[in-house]
Amino acid sequence: MKVNDRNRRIAALLLAILTVSVTLMSCGGGGGVKGGDGDKTAAQAEAAETTQAEETGSTAPPYNYPDVDYEGASFRVYNPGEMWQMYVDLDHPEQTGEPLDDEVFKRNRRVEEMLNITVDEIEEADVHKIISTASASILAGSDDYDVVYVGANLGQSMATNGYFNDITKLDGLRLDEPWYDRQLLDSLSVAGKTFFGASDFHLMIYDASWPLFFNEDMLTNLNMEFPYEMVRKGIWTIDRFAEYQKAAVSPNGDDGWAWNMNGNCVYGMSTHGDNAHNYFFYSTMARFIELDKDRLPVFKADSELFYDRVTRIAALFDTKAGLTFKGHTSDFSAELGGYFYVFANGRALFLTIGLKGANQLREYDLAFGIVPFPKYDEAQEEYCTTTSTNVLLFTIPVTCAALERTSVVLDVLSYESYVNVKPVFYETTVQQKGLRNENSIEMLDYLFANRGMDLGVQLGWATSLTNSIRTLLYNGEDGAASIVEAQRNAVEAKAAAYIEALEKQA
Repeated sequence: MKVNDRNRRIAALLLAILTVSVTLMSCGGGGGVKGGDGDKTAAQAEAAETTQAEETGSTAPPYNYPDVDYEGASFRVYNPGEMWQMYVDLDHPEQTGEPLDDEVFKRNRRVEEMLNITVDEIEEADVHKIISTASASILAGSDDYDVVYVGANLGQSMATNGYFNDITKLDGLRLDEPWYDRQLLDSLSVAGKTFFGASDFHLMIYDASWPLFFNEDMLTNLNMEFPYEMVRKGIWTIDRFAEYQKAAVSPNGDDGWAWNMNGNCVYGMSTHGDNAHNYFFYSTMARFIELDKDRLPVFKADSELFYDRVTRIAALFDTKAGLTFKGHTSDFSAELGGYFYVFANGRALFLTIGLKGANQLREYDLAFGIVPFPKYDEAQEEYCTTTSTNVLLFTIPVTCAALERTSVVLDVLSYESYVNVKPVFYETTVQQKGLRNENSIEMLDYLFANRGMDLGVQLGWATSLTNSIRTLLYNGEDGAASIVEAQRNAVEAKAAAYIEALEKQA
């Protein structure tokens, strides 16, 4: 009701379509976190089997549904109503005929009947207002929300102020199960505390994951093979990417590389200019911050490994040679050179954007595909994917009076999403409407297999440093070492302040 590991189910789905099986290691680190358990009645067990067998045709992991009656209690979720055309909806007032919306509706009504609750999504238009409103509520000691969805980048001050529960302490959350994204969770588990979680209850964690889009027709005209097979063989590296990028660049009679909506030049890559470099850093395992064995942050941007990656990536971002176009954030603006427009109209071979871009491009007569961001070299064992810094994650306020009920309800909703909603997201929203070929659908397996976050980027500790390096990259220049040396202390001070705040909570 509106008030204002790798996924096993999806792997099974993909393997039913595909001929290639992929086994990858995780880019992230960190130990496991504990989950919970419960009892289920015979009726609930039968309902679960019926749901899985008849509605999804899958063999999902068994689930011990709790034998509880919450007497009509409200499960209150504070959530943005819209974020950059990504799927953030947690409920709908009625069925609309849109398969994904309808499955979300049915999920909630099923769980409401099973647990005798009401799912109440409290929508807020502005994610920043969620921060201010929820903070004021928690500071006042008001029990207004059971779950609040925020980005860790905006919500870190709430975490350090002691506004959130450590979700690993809540037995009702079975965090080691595949309906939670353990890679993202572990990336944000610092100094023994985990305040931000990701589960299949909220689908933005998928829409906000970043692949590389490419124009298949352009590669056909260039007599170059599509990079899918390189991904499968483990040889999709920044050197291979650079070869493709350079092959596509052409002035086509234009005088230079400045944007001209009536021009003809073709760029190697069109980027959403603010953060694209960070996705290449993450994919090549160049980190600003890593966690040590005690889950404490360690500055890593002063290593030879990091400097080498910056030098290699800088060559890819040379705007003066047309290799990269720093697109305008007005997505499809022809006049301004919106980064989507440049790609969708054949003026760039590659596009950097979250997976949600597949749905935004589907109105265009364009043969496109996706691949993960490239590895550094063939010796790197896995492809690494990160998410937008604004990806919404669940938090549970310390003012939530019914912690056991909240964790149980969230877990059941997340499981039901894993079994019933997420397959529809894949099959309908992504596969049938967005992505247009089985190769790209297979690439989702690589995209989601190894996801994580660099704390320095995600929590903003290294924002000034990354912005300074970005300026170098878009000029095709090097010189990161001096910038790192000048800003290292500031980054480490922010990380230390975060840890100190957590220690004061203890």
